[in-house]
Amino acid sequence: MKIKKMVISLILILVSFSLAQELSIDEVLDKMKLKAETIEDIHFLLTGKIIDADGTEIILEVDVSAMPMEQTTRAEFYQPDALADNITILDKDVVYNYVYLTNQATLFSANDPDALGGLLPAGEADSNAKFEFDLEKLFAGWTASIDGYEKTDNGNIYNLRFDNKEEDVVIDHVNVTVYEDIWIPTDMIFYKKDNSLFTELHFEDISVDAGLNIDDLLYLPDDAEIIDER
Repeated sequence: MKIKKMVISLILILVSFSLAQELSIDEVLDKMKLKAETIEDIHFLLTGKIIDADGTEIILEVDVSAMPMEQTTRAEFYQPDALADNITILDKDVVYNYVYLTNQATLFSANDPDALGGLLPAGEADSNAKFEFDLEKLFAGWTASIDGYEKTDNGNIYNLRFDNKEEDVVIDHVNVTVYEDIWIPTDMIFYKKDNSLFTELHFEDISVDAGLNIDDLLYLPDDAEIIDER
């Protein structure tokens, strides 16, 4: 009987410990914020796709290196094919757009809407272009919730959902996958109002604080022509 009680007690302790791992959305976001604030450098392969207005799928494969505390991010494009071997560098208030075919690097101010191909309106480029894994800051003003908690062979996962409060916007909500052992998003899926897919992003082969060098992030070919549009 004593052994039985010990076994039951052990089971209850394990069950309680297991349940204790499930955090609230605020606790999850706090852990992600703390992680984001302490990252010195990070490297990952960004893959996924963007669905164009006509339904065309634009495949993404981008090698990304960043030193958040230095406000420097480097993106080397493999796909889409039209951008293959091009490089974009965000360094504080300067954006470098390097085009492989012309061997030219054009410099823009980070708050210039042309800095990222006119994708961002004037006045918003600077804040949106920066590397950011703090989801509370990235989705400020959105409604955040936990969509599920799973235990997998690769670790325990929080499935988060961020709902856009604004009307007449392209993105309605975003589903985010976070492993609790690293507190960095590994998947971000963006949906439109009709629940159709807008963008799918996956962060693969994540390496944190491996000792990246700022010179490596800023490197451009020595013979590249520099065009300063600031």
